Amino acid sequence: MMDKKTVMERIERSGIVPVAVIDAVEKAVPLADAMLDGGVDVIEVTFRTAAAADAIRAVISMRIDRASGRQPVPRGDAGGGGYRRLPGAV
Repeated sequence: MMDKKTVMERIERSGIVPVAVIDAVEKAVPLADAMLDGGVDVIEVTFRTAAAADAIRAVISMRIDRASGRQPVPRGDAGGGGYRRLPGAV
């Protein structure tokens, strides 16, 4: 897990924190890949859709080689437990 200073440095380097509302799990990995390929390694996935938790899990399981800085997020809602990048990055 990254410390706060490292997280803030990554956000500053990225210049943006895109917020993604992912409505279909199959869109998650291509979205993450596109952002990473474009140099954006920070993403916040909102829990506005039923697909959010599974989308995050898909990115982590399919792109664990490219994803770092994940932080467990305890959730009591339909999403169950999950992970997020700090803060909400891919």
